[in-house]
Amino acid sequence: MADFTPASITTLAMSSVFTPPASCSSSWWTYENSGYNSVSNGLLIQNAIVEFQSDCFPSDWGNFGRAQATQIYSPGWCPDGYTTAADQNGDVTTATCCLSRSGYTYSTTLTTGGGATTVVFAGCLSNLPAHSTTTVLNRGDDDILNTTVVSGPITKWAVPITVEVATSDAHLFTTSTRTTTPTPAAGAGSTSTTATPTKKPSTSTPTPSPSNDHVGVGVGVGVGVGVAIIAALLGFFLYRRRRRQRQIGGARPDMPPELDDKQLTPRELDSQVIPPRELQGDTTNPELPGSQPSRGKSTTNVATSVPGNETQLALQAYSYCGGSLNVTAYIANLDYDKAVTLYYTNGTNVSTSLNTASLGYISDAPGATGWEIWGSNDTEAYFDGVTQLLNLTYAATDIGQTYSEQLGLPVAASGALAPSDLPAPKPYASPSGLAQDITSWLALSSDNASEAVNAKNLMFANVNTPGSANGTVIAAQSTVNPDYAYNWVRDSSLTMDVVYQLYNAATSAGAKAAYAQVLFAYAGARATEQNDPNLQTGLGEPKFFLNNSIFTGPWGRPQNDGPATSAITLMEFANAYLKNNGSMTTVRQLIYDSNTYPTQAPVLKDLLFVANNWSSPTYDLWEEEESTHFYDRLVQRRALVMGASFAQSMDDSDTSSTLSSAASALTDTLSEFWNKGRQLILYEYGPVLNNKVSYKDIAVVLAILHGYAGDDVYSYTNDQVLVSSYQIATSFLSVFPIANVTTDSSGQVLGIPVGRYPEDVYNGTGTSLGNPWYLTTAAMAEFLYRTAASYNTSGSIAVTNTSLPFWSYFAPNANATAGSTYSSSTATYGSLIASLEGWADAFVRRIKYHTPAGGHLSEEFNRNTGVAQGAADLTWSYASLLTTAFARAELTGDATYIRTLANTGI
Repeated sequence: MADFTPASITTLAMSSVFTPPASCSSSWWTYENSGYNSVSNGLLIQNAIVEFQSDCFPSDWGNFGRAQATQIYSPGWCPDGYTTAADQNGDVTTATCCLSRSGYTYSTTLTTGGGATTVVFAGCLSNLPAHSTTTVLNRGDDDILNTTVVSGPITKWAVPITVEVATSDAHLFTTSTRTTTPTPAAGAGSTSTTATPTKKPSTSTPTPSPSNDHVGVGVGVGVGVGVAIIAALLGFFLYRRRRRQRQIGGARPDMPPELDDKQLTPRELDSQVIPPRELQGDTTNPELPGSQPSRGKSTTNVATSVPGNETQLALQAYSYCGGSLNVTAYIANLDYDKAVTLYYTNGTNVSTSLNTASLGYISDAPGATGWEIWGSNDTEAYFDGVTQLLNLTYAATDIGQTYSEQLGLPVAASGALAPSDLPAPKPYASPSGLAQDITSWLALSSDNASEAVNAKNLMFANVNTPGSANGTVIAAQSTVNPDYAYNWVRDSSLTMDVVYQLYNAATSAGAKAAYAQVLFAYAGARATEQNDPNLQTGLGEPKFFLNNSIFTGPWGRPQNDGPATSAITLMEFANAYLKNNGSMTTVRQLIYDSNTYPTQAPVLKDLLFVANNWSSPTYDLWEEEESTHFYDRLVQRRALVMGASFAQSMDDSDTSSTLSSAASALTDTLSEFWNKGRQLILYEYGPVLNNKVSYKDIAVVLAILHGYAGDDVYSYTNDQVLVSSYQIATSFLSVFPIANVTTDSSGQVLGIPVGRYPEDVYNGTGTSLGNPWYLTTAAMAEFLYRTAASYNTSGSIAVTNTSLPFWSYFAPNANATAGSTYSSSTATYGSLIASLEGWADAFVRRIKYHTPAGGHLSEEFNRNTGVAQGAADLTWSYASLLTTAFARAELTGDATYIRTLANTGI
């Protein structure tokens, strides 16, 4: 497995395009740890050893390892599945061919080997992503090979193949046709006529390039559809591709062919499965214009051929049938990265961020070179209705041009009727009051029977783990399949919020001091993160390695909720610390004043980041999609509201004013998340993303738990919050088969198993079908405990038309009616509160039912069997169970519960 200095170049010849066998997609990769190559995390090397798999390469191939190849094929052609960077020298074009999937980029480097010998390393580089695993050969001592499982991020070093072809030899591999190819450099509307070779027909059809792959660009020449300038020659080697936001009729491939990444497991993956429509609850749609179709389906044809050169797009046809909007359009093929969007007005003739349809590539336009047909298939628009198509927009990203066609076309519904709202689900049980089995399970006993004690101990086992930087939190005790061995900003802040609560409750001086030490260390770690020189998106970074250095690999960025939740936790701690006679100077130096103490105090910097960036799009807490998210907005608002008061207490009136103004501006935007037609707080305000057509996400409930500022803005008892929590929770009844198990062995009611959102496909290690999560099920329990406590504080419950579905499901026996207010002295009030208590305990019981022996909580439990799966010992699972237990104790007025637990120390 030695790398070597290349000797003289050997010239070989091809007579046809080489097609590697299918088995080559997953074979003959070897892992070398960093001790062999001085590369962080080591390398995955294709064809690393002398006994290489020769049939995976062109005839007479003999190179291996990382050294620059000693062979060139002339005449030659890039094999199937390869793309290229090419140089022209007269009539001869030379190309270095790299695998076309997973963004491989050709790279060379000089290094000094043994005896000061200069070695040229040359390879096609890509990356095995974080949270991805694959089974490969492992280079051990004495070059002994064993099979092993490795996880990313790891650099992949693939073998480049060098070819050259003279113009006179092109006929061996291609047939030439005259085509018109768009030239990005010439601007919109320009074309150049060139001879573009096409591969000769063969008996087998090569697999088309997947729509979402990003081609690695080699030296000097990019790869894309809009290729001009010596296109006749470079086109020999270019693997023609186009970026398609959504290819109708085709599934998104998840795995690169070069490695058999059967366990590709980013923490949260894009959804791909659209479940049956679900709108549960008494939420009848208003009769909106355009929402009541006639009997016959009608498609309106707008353009029958591609437009002239004066425009680059044209709507072809549209229909609104069965509640779905379908459109097709002609799009000029100007560049690689395209975004095509249709804007329309809803049933009340108003256009909002929800009223858009994203189009995806369907096919090349027949008989029209340089044009494609794009379409939007089954955009579900029946919730809001459609009145008018406003305009069609085409953003040609690579050339920095945007084109638009004004439409103003009326839409008449036709064909099948729009889907009717599903009837409100009937409650399968009516639990009432707090139950002894849950009291016992959470009781603070010294043995392993107390899940609260277990959760506290196991949570702290993930804080300041051996070898990690002080003040960090590992997301889970899972380093392979999936790898959660990172310090996530969000997860850490929510964990430290539990530490703050224990600090605040502790009366033992030793325990209190231990919690304070952890929290001050956390503040210092957060300041370190803020000052990392390699931040990709400012303070909106999602995660760091356990040494607290920035993770720079591909990920969903920015995640702007992290600075907010971190600031909230540290401000809560600072206030409690000062109340406990702590030093104001210490708080300024180690928590607040980032200007004066930038390497120690993070809060001011985080707060100003929130004030300046709250209106920017951000990824959601599941790290899957960028939009305007309710969760982010609400935790940002809480940070700003708290921050304004906290800055004032720090004698920083200017910052206080800045934060207060930002909080007011943010608050004015929150009403846009309420969708009257759906009777739902939308988890994000924008077009359907990630196939989440229901717009339901437990993130809305988590937003209340983490983001309510105690000032009646989206409080626990808010009508919109109540009906949304009901819709979200009950949406999983028809999704998870385990929901059909409704009682435990003693006949006690099990709550609904709650996942992230109904359309979820992340299974804990990859994608198939989503599962219930421990932390999301706990969220519903905590929400109901805190809702009951809020009503007890106010002394009455007002039931409205909006909140009635919530009460009808969770408290059917109370027979509450809309328009009525029930005071705490009435029997109906007592019945309503008892029902909230009973259901909250039922959700906890669901967690208890699926908790394995020993009390360890993973990320998820299986939708069919209820067995724990996904990341083991997820820190957030423990934190959420503890805050749920705290909320239950607070509801009962038991102030000794958290104090007793806190006094046990760390």
